[in-house]
Amino acid sequence: MKPIITIDGTSGVGKGTLSASISAHYNYASLDTGSFFRAVTLYLIENCDINAIQPTEIVEIANKLLNSGHIFSYAKNPNIRTPGVSNASNIVYTNNDVRYIIDQYILNFCKNPLIGGNIPAKGTVVDGRTAGTAMFPNANAKIYMISDPKIKAQRRYKEYISYGLEVNYNDILNEIIRRDEIDSERAKTNKELQIAKDAFVLDTTSMDKQKVFLVAKNYIDGKLR
Repeated sequence: MKPIITIDGTSGVGKGTLSASISAHYNYASLDTGSFFRAVTLYLIENCDINAIQPTEIVEIANKLLNSGHIFSYAKNPNIRTPGVSNASNIVYTNNDVRYIIDQYILNFCKNPLIGGNIPAKGTVVDGRTAGTAMFPNANAKIYMISDPKIKAQRRYKEYISYGLEVNYNDILNEIIRRDEIDSERAKTNKELQIAKDAFVLDTTSMDKQKVFLVAKNYIDGKLR
């Protein structure tokens, strides 16, 4: 396994932005684990009756998307970040069989990571919610990002607007607060959702993107050294 850097944190904290800048700096591949689950959810919304679909059908669809490589095109679709997908994604996140096949896909990818589908990478940056606990407990460097809910909502709002999506800031803020509360309750009984003891906790509330990158880079340099 080539070097692994994990970046965990709750929704809207800026994991994707940091992952992109860190992976580009170190010539690593970048994987957003959450986008895979959201990609399956978006496919279900667009092609199925999501209120009637059976768990086994979701597994079959996830397998099809992964094996065909179409998972990446859906994962890059800005619509996976919309409140509609966020609200519906629970049926995918909570499907243990889907989690297993996506986890296996990510593990296999990290053995021979590629950038752009064909360029060998020196390692992989994996961002998600349990990348540093459940998936890669022995990662070379682990970061756990936190931020004030209002700041997270502002960032997510700007992101949506840049995609040309029509959104309401208060709706985004309320959704982030709701998801944070749910996540906090789940973490009380699920160790995989807790902050890894060896993770570097990065509070981005008062930092811009460049500052976040520099702080993370200094930590990673020390761990890789």
